[in-house]
Amino acid sequence: LHVRNITAGYPHIASRWELQENGVHVARLVYEARHDYDGFFVSDFDGAGVEAAREVVDVPVIDGFLPQCMAAMTLAGTYSIIAPDDSLVSLDLSHPRMIGAAEALASIRSLNMSVAMLVDHDETVRHVCSEARQAIEQDGALAIVLGCTAMIGVADEVSAYLKEASKRASRSLDVPVMDPNICGITYLQALVRARLSQCRRSYKFPTSLVSND
Repeated sequence: LHVRNITAGYPHIASRWELQENGVHVARLVYEARHDYDGFFVSDFDGAGVEAAREVVDVPVIDGFLPQCMAAMTLAGTYSIIAPDDSLVSLDLSHPRMIGAAEALASIRSLNMSVAMLVDHDETVRHVCSEARQAIEQDGALAIVLGCTAMIGVADEVSAYLKEASKRASRSLDVPVMDPNICGITYLQALVRARLSQCRRSYKFPTSLVSND
């Protein structure tokens, strides 16, 4: 597993503009490294550059949302997304719609924290615990999907909190909490081991790059 970073673009994605800008750099980096890896995990919940990158490589390219969503729908009937702030709610809503998973979406809840603020681990965990509990009790969520890959190590602590809170609650709060990076990497590993990649009829190699490849 190698970690490679884009060298241009925005440090955080909090809008469609930033998603579009960073996506160009992500797709270009994937294209440049196309012969070096068996698969690519783009550590971004919104999948910056993923759709374009799938066209230019013959190995699977995965984002931070789809593997979490697939795991949540496999393990539970409904799920809620915990987004960093309100500016990302409408963007995050587009992802379940794109893959036909909107019916199982119970809610999208905001932490009212910028992506940059997520470096404060304890504060992030505290806010996610609160929103996750409300998603379960008020929205009917049966699984929690974390809406940013910067929430590193948060899932385990939220899961432990929900287990402990269940002992004092009138009903169980012990629901699966997805880790965006672990779900993404292990899902990618599964595709690689199964020798599966994106469909070439869905993701045709760009004719503008044929002479360069």
